[in-house]
Amino acid sequence: LNYDDETVREIDILTKAHSLNFGVGARADVKATDIVISQRVVDGKIQRGLNFKVNHKGSIVPVWLNNIFGRKQIYASLAAASCGMVMDLNLIDVSRGLKSYNSIKGKMRLIKGVKSSWILDGTDNANPLSMAESLEVLKRIEAPRKIAVIGDILGIGKYTIEAHESIGERVRASAHLLFTIGSRAKFIAKGALEKGMEKEKIFQFDDI
Repeated sequence: LNYDDETVREIDILTKAHSLNFGVGARADVKATDIVISQRVVDGKIQRGLNFKVNHKGSIVPVWLNNIFGRKQIYASLAAASCGMVMDLNLIDVSRGLKSYNSIKGKMRLIKGVKSSWILDGTDNANPLSMAESLEVLKRIEAPRKIAVIGDILGIGKYTIEAHESIGERVRASAHLLFTIGSRAKFIAKGALEKGMEKEKIFQFDDI
């Protein structure tokens, strides 16, 4: 059970089954700590990804998720680790197994682009929270130039303008250039401009 989700946590009270909970909070049975976005050199090539530790009953192992970012990936890893331990795998086996973990398309994956570029792909079902996290990750990744390409956020009703402007306010600290696509995304450009991003670094388009 995801201990960080209060609704999920209540299942433990309702079920007679043995439960094991995971999360980033101190009271979780299986928890992630020391979470950092980092890079390392392997065989002369730079790898970027998530680095954290999995803790369970005093045992601690490091976990590296290559080209993968975001809190959802940590929760997925903790869920997998918990299943592994229920099946009598030790934490070392779990850590080794997670080396082959790969995110699904559009869920905060770092994929190779053209001309030595890299793309942080967070396009699947984007919402204000996931966009904010994507920009925070982009801010922490080391790169000589960063470009944010952001489209409309759909399905947020009366909060459309405020949500888009709020995203725009985060861009200046995360990217050198901003490209917006769509009628709603123009408010992202407005938010970035009002936060001090130079007008010549903002590009707006009606469609893709």
